Amino acid sequence: MSQSHHIAVLGAALALVANGANIQTPSSTNDLPNPYHEVQGWAQLPSNIEWGAVIGVDPDAHGNLWVLHRKDPSVLEFDASAKL
Repeated sequence: MSQSHHIAVLGAALALVANGANIQTPSSTNDLPNPYHEVQGWAQLPSNIEWGAVIGVDPDAHGNLWVLHRKDPSVLEFDASAKL
């Protein structure tokens, strides 16, 4: 490639980057009500287990709630009455 071709390609790349920097994406707005709420005292853990950051929650067909969190034990199973 010639030097002028390299300069043309570089100029085109810079123009694309500059144009891309000016692209404005619409901000999403969510004014829907939050259907979730905290239930104080639900799912009390024994004194030898503490909550870590919860990374997943999944109900099963038997009404149990499986919780994945970042502490040991990392998988917790609660029944419908919140008993571990």
